[in-house]
Amino acid sequence: MIDPGEIAEQAAVRELKEETGYEAEEVIPLGDFYPSFGSTNEKIHLFAICCGKQGEEFLNPAEVLKLHEVSIEEFKRMVASGEIKHGAGLAAWARWMSR
Repeated sequence: MIDPGEIAEQAAVRELKEETGYEAEEVIPLGDFYPSFGSTNEKIHLFAICCGKQGEEFLNPAEVLKLHEVSIEEFKRMVASGEIKHGAGLAAWARWMSR
């Protein structure tokens, strides 16, 4: 979520740190999209972020996340096999590959 007073890029950097512990070194905007245009006004902003060092994450008590790093080749295989099912993640990958 974008907090009051934040812009989308700031929220992405903050969320990256909170959820993974990684520091952002470079933020590459990939545009935005509406996941279900016509039934909701939700807008998702997409970014690719080059990460620096990893520190401690700061998860909300309701968040349960398990970080699993894979190579780009493994990620491509996971997308092709349908193992990756997260819509915004797939949209970000499509935008990244279309650059």
